[in-house]
Formats: sequence, C-alpha cells, structure tokens
Amino acid sequence: MNFSPAEYEETTLYQKKCAHDIVNCIVSQNKEYDIIVDLGCGTGYLADQLSQSVKHKRIVGVDVSPDMIAFAEQNHKPMDS
Repeated sequence: MNFSPAEYEETTLYQKKCAHDIVNCIVSQNKEYDIIVDLGCGTGYLADQLSQSVKHKRIVGVDVSPDMIAFAEQNHKPMDS
C-alpha cells in the first residue's frame, strides 16, 4: 500500500496501540539507551513517543518513503536529547 503521510496518520489506530505497548515494555526496563532505531518509522509516531518516555541519547527513524521522513521531520521535534 502506498499511503500519503496524512492518510497513514488517520488509518493507523492499531499501530498506535502497538506503539504504546512497545513504549510501556521499554520503559519497564528502566534503562538508558545510547541509540534507538525505529525501522519503518512511517510518520515518526513511535519514535516521538519513545523520545518522550525512554531515557536515550539518540533516536533515529528510518523509512523507505521520503514523504514519510519529511512528514516526521516536520511534525515532530528533533529526537536527539
């Protein structure tokens, strides 16, 4: 499927629920991470949630779609702490 970033944001409720589960699991580890890589980051939702909740030095989002990366960069603050 080839969604625009805006369409993707509107249709990803299940992915957002999964993102919250992932964040909660990582937070429960109570560790600081040097780097967190979000492969297939899409619009950057999970990376943004991780940046707000998990101790880290750097978060990197990677996606095959330049449009998704552009959306993530425009809609989320820089992820480096």
